[in-house]
Amino acid sequence: MEKNISIILPTFNRGYILSKAIDSVIQQTYTDFELIIIDDGSSDNTSEIVRRYHDARIRYIQYYPNKGGNHARNVGIHLAEGEYLAFIDSDNIWDKEYLAKRIEIIDSEKLDLVFGDTYITYENGLKRRFPRCEETDLGDIQGITKKILCNNVIDTNTACVKKTVALDIGGFNEELKRFQDWDFFIRIICGGYTCKYVHDVNELVHGFIQRDSVSNHSEYYWDAKKHIFLSHINEIKNNECLAEALHSLVIYSDKKNHEIISEFEHEFDEELMDEIQKSLSRDNSYKNNQIEALKDAWIEKAEKGNSIEEYLIKKGIHNIVIYGYGRLGKMLHKVVDGTSVNVAGIVDKSFVDSDEANDKLFTPSLEIQTAVDAVINTAIFEHKIIERLFLSKNVGRNIKIISIESLIYGY
Repeated sequence: MEKNISIILPTFNRGYILSKAIDSVIQQTYTDFELIIIDDGSSDNTSEIVRRYHDARIRYIQYYPNKGGNHARNVGIHLAEGEYLAFIDSDNIWDKEYLAKRIEIIDSEKLDLVFGDTYITYENGLKRRFPRCEETDLGDIQGITKKILCNNVIDTNTACVKKTVALDIGGFNEELKRFQDWDFFIRIICGGYTCKYVHDVNELVHGFIQRDSVSNHSEYYWDAKKHIFLSHINEIKNNECLAEALHSLVIYSDKKNHEIISEFEHEFDEELMDEIQKSLSRDNSYKNNQIEALKDAWIEKAEKGNSIEEYLIKKGIHNIVIYGYGRLGKMLHKVVDGTSVNVAGIVDKSFVDSDEANDKLFTPSLEIQTAVDAVINTAIFEHKIIERLFLSKNVGRNIKIISIESLIYGY
């Protein structure tokens, strides 16, 4: 019998948490579904966990060797018997009303795709809503298109999509090591299919960032983002969001402007390269202006007798690590050096090949070896990703990650 909706759950060596995701599916108030668990070459107790469930709606597919989450999802798409597809990862759970709410919208508005919010909890207990933009920004197809061309705004765990649509666009790109969900949904939205964003005020989807989560693999960042930018440059231009897309591309990257231009100069014509160079220059100027504004605010507070050292001590912060050794990082080091606030380490990727690498205080590693109370992140615009990376490298440690912006404007 054809199921109305097929739920695809890819997993690899997640036996220790898998049952929570499965339980959240079988407890749904909407019951006309099949759950396809794709075991992507696990070597742990995943099969034992799955075989404990005696529910005719569960299909367990197991193969070796491991081929990645994109391949697993594509296997599930081709096996699905439902008209619609939903996706849940092994480190996510759904509220029992999740499917019922999604099906209600799909049935009433005849949509190809509907998506909503996920509430993400990190291993240190920090909780955030995704997507982190205003509901009005995603209020219509024009808004959704502009947003998704510049930043990912769809968590796969919140989406229901027609199976025929997923097949039409070729499924998930198995070559991408990161942002595969972003690439998948861009192709749907830019393909002219109908879609809608729903602000899930009742927190229908919960995600948990694990140490082995793909989102923690920063080494895949540039290649995946560059692929998306190059693949959709025409849509980016047509929707007049080149500057925002470029900003998103480079803001968390280690690439310098001249390196980006060098990588792109053989991809685009002279006119577009001119636009890209101008946009990168504006972005760099904006960053410089923000740094100078922070320095001015800092100096002004110091002149009024406000001390960062005293502020940190009042907050119970005695030992710090400074992340980033640019203008703001060096300024912070100079200000607290010799005070009762101890600088236990300074982290910057540039220290790999620099003279500072010989000094044990300076390190390129995000793994903190000493006892510290806080990491002060001086890399502006990068706080979200730096926070996530530090927490993933220092699991179980009660370390505060404080942005230089919040420090300067907060004390």
